[in-house]
Parts: sequence; C-alpha cells; structure tokens
Amino acid sequence: MAELARLWAQALAALTRCADLSGHTPSDFPLIPVTQDDIDAWARSGVVEDVLPLLPLQQGMYFHHIVDDTASYVVQQVAQLSGPVEPDVLAAAAGGAAAPPGAAGQLPRIA
Repeated sequence: MAELARLWAQALAALTRCADLSGHTPSDFPLIPVTQDDIDAWARSGVVEDVLPLLPLQQGMYFHHIVDDTASYVVQQVAQLSGPVEPDVLAAAAGGAAAPPGAAGQLPRIA
C-alpha cells in the first residue's frame, strides 16, 4: 500500500509539472457561458485572468452601440483632488483609464 501511495503521489507531481495541462477550462468561469475554443482563442492573444458578465449598465451601452453603431453614451467622471499632484503621473493614469476597449489587453466577448 505504501508503494501505491508513493507512485500515486509521484504521478500527481508529474501532472503538475506538465505545461500542456496548464490553462483554464470552462468550469473556471462559472458566471458566463464560455467554450474551450473561446478560452483557447483568448489565451493565444494573452493571459486570461478572469471572464465576467457585463454589468446592467454595460449591457445597455453595448445594446445601443450595436443597434445604431454610434456612441449613445458619454461617460463622464468628476474627481476632486487634494494635496500635491504630479501632472505626468496623473496624465498617464488618465490616459490609461480613457484608452479604448481592448487596449489594456482586455478581450471582450459578448454572449
């Protein structure tokens, strides 16, 4: 029995080192219907960390975009800053926040 346990542990350890077995499966993303082909395609474009459904506001924005193919919504954010501000750092942060969808490596898929 000890030999069987040792061999089993050895086989499991070998599986954890197998690069071909790494990656996600559809069960890793229970909140959205996704296929293994979807995941494989996304992985070819970069690292997939998580797949989440659209929020209700996002669903509405997407719906109106595909219906009339225009920018139906303009999202504006107002923030009041206090204390010292580094203009270059602020500009870089704002530029990243205002980047078009997909520019940060995001791969949106609408189900």
